[in-house]
Amino acid sequence: NEDLAEKIRHLSTQAKSDSVEYDHNEIGYNYRLTNIQAAMGVAQMESLDEFVSIKRENALRYKNLFSNISGLEFLWEKSWVMSNFWFYAVKVSRDHKKALVDYLISKNIQVRPVWKPIHTLPMYKDCQAYKIESAVNIYNTVFNLPCSISLKEDEIDFIVKNIKCYLSSKSMNV
Repeated sequence: NEDLAEKIRHLSTQAKSDSVEYDHNEIGYNYRLTNIQAAMGVAQMESLDEFVSIKRENALRYKNLFSNISGLEFLWEKSWVMSNFWFYAVKVSRDHKKALVDYLISKNIQVRPVWKPIHTLPMYKDCQAYKIESAVNIYNTVFNLPCSISLKEDEIDFIVKNIKCYLSSKSMNV
């Protein structure tokens, strides 16, 4: 039954309906781990400290390169926590987020939005949503920069250069 197979594939990929946005049209699941993948994951645990170290070095490079740019905030860890920097998140004004994300994508820079607030997804439309303006504000102003452990310094420089170029074109103080 091809329809059933397609439905199962859709649900097993978290019911994500958009290739860029974290837009889910049903409650989905992340059931895609094979035994080989699990074994590889266990083996990669041996490299975890090295991976986190690389991610932190890249985060520090982003932070330093963004330090004198108004209109953009690189979201850094709080003093009481040590982040693994799974993502490198930046915050811009709501007026510039979509255009900046689109601009960076046009430059082949793989930025990604943050997850949509769950109460905005269709399968939760009838659920109680309390005062969650902060979640909506984060969604409207924050996006994630490329964050692979294979990211090189010149690639980070290219990303930052393009962000500065966009902000300069909007007469923002860069």
